[in-house]
Amino acid sequence: MKTITYYDEPFLNELESNVIKSSFKNNLFYVVLDKTLFYVEGGGMNSDKGTINDIEVIKVFIENDEIVHVLNKNVEGKVIIKIDKEDRLKRMQCHTSQHLVSALFINKYDLKCLSNSYISDGTCDILLSGKEIDQLMLQEIEKEANELITKDIKVDINYLTKDEAQKYCENFEEYALLDKFRLVTIEGIDKSLCGCLHVPSLKYLKGINLIECKKIKDNYQIIIDCGDHLISKAHEYFDEVSKASNLLNSKKEEMVSSLNNFILYFKKQNNRLTFYKNKYLELYSSDKLNLLDLNKINVIYEIHEDLEKKDIDFLVSKYSSNKNIVVVALLINEDKSINLMIAKNKFVQIFSAKNVFLALKEKFNLKGGGSDFIAQGGGKYNPELEKSIKNEIEKELSKII
Repeated sequence: MKTITYYDEPFLNELESNVIKSSFKNNLFYVVLDKTLFYVEGGGMNSDKGTINDIEVIKVFIENDEIVHVLNKNVEGKVIIKIDKEDRLKRMQCHTSQHLVSALFINKYDLKCLSNSYISDGTCDILLSGKEIDQLMLQEIEKEANELITKDIKVDINYLTKDEAQKYCENFEEYALLDKFRLVTIEGIDKSLCGCLHVPSLKYLKGINLIECKKIKDNYQIIIDCGDHLISKAHEYFDEVSKASNLLNSKKEEMVSSLNNFILYFKKQNNRLTFYKNKYLELYSSDKLNLLDLNKINVIYEIHEDLEKKDIDFLVSKYSSNKNIVVVALLINEDKSINLMIAKNKFVQIFSAKNVFLALKEKFNLKGGGSDFIAQGGGKYNPELEKSIKNEIEKELSKII
């Protein structure tokens, strides 16, 4: 590897290079170039995305001090490298934001940054160690960070000797074997050794939002949105808020109040619906029982697609509390899953709900179990299930004779 260009020209996104060597294994090509734009994952920053001769680079890694590019097609001679500049900018915005926010927490609250990572598409995090972080602290750091962004403060990169570099790191062991030491300076705010890519000025961060703070053991994870990703998310959220306000027939600034009113209205209507449904189920089941001769054994089948599990539970309980009743309830849900209950009244002798259920369980791969008095479980709906239920019920009832 003669030249690595990304360190000092982070906005360069296209470059002519030459293939030094290429090997083939596991149906992939492993290519080494004399110059590359591709950053290799490290320091909490993901690898670049891009192409070589318009062929997507699947992965990049370092082996024997060379950057290896993995492709599914081979390339030879002179090639054109193209980096996904939007993706790189988002990652640079994130990483520089991590430096800025970490430095502000250290300077203001003496909270040490333990680690950082790139989550996805312009969202990143830092892990801080120290005293408890409250909402006021988050607001103050976010406000200060955004004020600094408006001042267009430079982010400088300088190369140091080994002796000079040791002054900027408490634990120098992870850097000791390097032949280059890069000092990233956010003027007046932070100086850190770092091998990752950075924007040249804080103005490129555009904005920072500390969207979440999680306690992880004795540490605190701060989730950060920034830059172009923050702006795109703001548009996305605003569009969603606009849609919601139209649905609620409400002004955007009055949405919370409108939504609360809607929730109260919904709860009231839902309570009324539940009341009338329960009343219907009570009358429905009573009418069904009134038509039966309870001096002999009766089997009641309840097969529904428009009820809830609690409704089925009610019907089974209501029926099985009556003399000489065997009840089978099958609920077919929207996703074609089922709930099956088989129960009997205690005066029905010999018949076992468990035996019926176990026979169906084995045939239709159901889950669940139970006792002689009640058995229940679930699984996936099968059109043959209803016929088999009746056959197994009749088979079990034949033991009573």
